[in-house]
Order: sequence, then structure tokens, then C-alpha cells
Amino acid sequence: MKFYNRVNELDELKTLSNAAEKKAVMCVITGVRRVGKTELIKEFFKEEDGLYFYVDSSKTSTQLLSEFSGELKERLGLSERLTVSSWDDLFHDIFEYSKKKKVILAFDEFQRFTWIDKTLPFVLQKFFDLNKNDSKIFIIISGSSFGLLKGMFIEQDAPLFQRPANILHIRQFDFGTVCCILDDLGIKGFKDKVELYALFGGIPKYYDLIEDYGVKSADLAMKKLLYGELAPLRDEVKNIMAEEFGKETATYYGVLAASALGKARANEIADYSGVKGTSLGPYLYDLTELLGALKKELPITEDIKSKRARYYLNNQFFKLWFRFVFRKQSEFELGRFDELFAHFQEEKNSFVGRAFEEICRQYLLKTMKFEKIGRWWGKGKNEPVEIDLLALDEKASLAIFAECKWQDKPVAVSDMVAFKEKAAFVDWKYGSRSEKFVFFSKSGFDKKALDFGAENGWLLVDLDGLERAFNEPVHSSP
Repeated sequence: MKFYNRVNELDELKTLSNAAEKKAVMCVITGVRRVGKTELIKEFFKEEDGLYFYVDSSKTSTQLLSEFSGELKERLGLSERLTVSSWDDLFHDIFEYSKKKKVILAFDEFQRFTWIDKTLPFVLQKFFDLNKNDSKIFIIISGSSFGLLKGMFIEQDAPLFQRPANILHIRQFDFGTVCCILDDLGIKGFKDKVELYALFGGIPKYYDLIEDYGVKSADLAMKKLLYGELAPLRDEVKNIMAEEFGKETATYYGVLAASALGKARANEIADYSGVKGTSLGPYLYDLTELLGALKKELPITEDIKSKRARYYLNNQFFKLWFRFVFRKQSEFELGRFDELFAHFQEEKNSFVGRAFEEICRQYLLKTMKFEKIGRWWGKGKNEPVEIDLLALDEKASLAIFAECKWQDKPVAVSDMVAFKEKAAFVDWKYGSRSEKFVFFSKSGFDKKALDFGAENGWLLVDLDGLERAFNEPVHSSP
């Protein structure tokens, strides 16, 4: 698969590399697993000559030292007689060489040194601090959000605290980029693109698998990539959790499982996961701020200090796995894949609907101006009320209400009237605000709904309208 986007990230790496002509510079590349951190380094190395060291968790510290020192001698032309018997020796040689000639060095999966050799980050700290002003070296450190950031860079007593010039958080691809990828893979149907995005979000690695396995639809993706004895993604979540959290996997697993089962409030998550409410905070922080597996949301009209927060899974494949594997774990282990696939088809529309909301959010960001956007929930007349998307512009006193319907029947006037009635429960600047209404629909709108929308100035968007908005080329390279 080609390399897509990441133009800003590449530019930042080039800027820092130029800065390393005068002094030692360190940069961290971090993000959720499979998001493309290694591919970014490889793309950067197409234009910059650098040393790439992969930290293999199956090897000992001694084995890695031997491998890295051999690569170092070969690439930098150092004498074979040079003795490298410790990490001190390795970094001493690198920094001494960099005083004469610039060196670019990348460590991939650096967080694994946490259990391979805890001393190495401190050794790097020592040589970086001692040689910062008289070495020409650019050190790139890449790894997962949780393991890398918390233990090595964020906490004040972390060995590399405040050493990086920048920490690049690599985000998932947006839906527009995913559309371009799928176009290049021969998947042209917009509905298929939406459904595949619902399964895999913006994680590039999963689209590599789509290409490798000749997948052309969400149904085929489930059969080839998840529901099978040899399916490449059958143990994906288990492996990620074990790598990220080690001995504490069970606790984090419980928190994510609670969220997947609809437990959105902190007290609900604590009750389900068995974590004391007073102890839940650090787990939620790790999963939201560091790993990015959870997303904390407030009603969009609420202040950041509000106690009405909800927590939702923030990774489409995690959502998929917890809903269609975790809940049916026994059947999955017994290999009853036909039954599991039938269950997926029954619930597919419901599952895709949540991802469709995210696509609609991105559409509004592309086509309208406002200050912030999110969900809203609150009290109705007799029952709770939820608004799929609410965009606010404080200066213009404008509220944009959006409803997203992923269903197999056209939207009717009754749907639109019911939606407008819900909007009346949002008290933000009620009585003085301007209002716009947007309705997104997988299956379009019936004749009366189209007439109602035209008469009342509503924006009605079907799949064709969405496709036009996302039909833009993005940067790519072979």
C-alpha cells in the first residue's frame, strides 16, 4: 500500500533534522498501535540517511546491543576492532562520531526497554545531556502512547523528561483519506467505504490487510480477517492489551469491556470492572490521554469542569471486537463462525450507525464554520434526550443541529419533526440563538421530507452528497 498524507509530520521531522546540524535533537513519535509510526520513519528515511534500530521484545539486552553495534559499525564505517560491551560504549561511540558528522538515529518500539533493560533510557539521558551542545545528532524515538510516554517522558522523574524538542502524536486517518485508500484498492462504492471505515477506522495497517486478502466489503472483511481459525485479526485486541499493560492487562481490559457494553459513566465503569471508584481515575487517564482507546465526552454545551462526563471507546476495531467477539467469546473459541457472522449481519446497521455519526461530524467540519462540535444529552419532557451532533458558534449565537440516520428506509417528515422537538430541550442561548438543521440519511428522504426540508431551509444530505464532499485527492507516494 502507498504512503498517504503525514505531510505536516514529515515537514516537522525535516525541520528538527536541520536543527540537529548544530546540536543534539530528540523527537518522539507516538500514537496507537498500527497507526503508521514505523511507516512515517521509513518515508522520512527515503530522503534522509539514518540508522534504524527495532527493539525486538523477544531478544535480550545483550542480543540487541550486539545487533545494534554491528549495524553501527557497518553503516558508520567504524573499526571492527572497536569494542562495544555495554550501552554506555554504544552511545559513547555514536555521540563521539556525531561531533564530526551528523547522525540520524531511530529507535522503534523504544518502550520495550522498560522490561528488556530499564537502565538504557538513563544511559541515553546521560550522554544526551553531556553532549547536547557539541554533537550533531537527531534521535527519533518511536513507540506506543501508553508505554512510551508515561514511563519515560511525562512523569517528572522520568529519565527523558523534557528532553524531546517535540512529541509528534500520530493521529488516525480521517474518513477522506480512507476513501482515497479504498479507491486505490479498487473499492469504489461509497456505502462499502462507510462500512469498512466503521470496522477499521483510520488505522492504516488494517487497510494493508484489506489489500493483502483481497477484501472488497465489510462482510468479506469479517469472514477473512476476523472470523476464522487463521484470521489475522482474531487475537489483535488481546495482543495489543498484553503489550501495552503487561501485568495490569486484566484491570484495563475490564474498563474497556465496561465501556463496550454501554457503561459510559465513571461509576458504571467502576461497578462493572471491579475497580474502586476512588482508584478508577488513573486507569481512565491512561486509556484516554495516553493510549487513546477511550474518549471522554461532555455535552457540548457543558463547561470542562462538568461532572456529566461519559466515556466511549475511541477505536473502531476495539468497538468491533468487544461487540462481536468479546460478547460471544465462547462461540468464537469454539469456531462457530457462521453463527457469529449471522449475528454481525443482524446488528451491522446499528454498529455502522455510530461510525456514520463520526463521518457526518467530519462533513460538517469540512463544509461549515463554527467554534466547537460534539454530542449533547440532557433531560427531555418524559425521558432523556440525545442530539447526535451539535455545532456551536458563540460569536454568531448559532446552533447547528444534526441528526444521522443509518437505516434501510428513507427519512420521513415525522423523523424531522421529532428531531426538531428534541432540539428545543437544548437550553444554550434558547430564545436568542439562530438555528440550522442538518439531516444525514443513508437511504435518502421521501418526497414529503424533501418538501419539508426545502420549505424550512434544512440541509438534507444523502450518501451522494457525502461522497461529493469527501471526493478529494490526498498526498500519497509509492
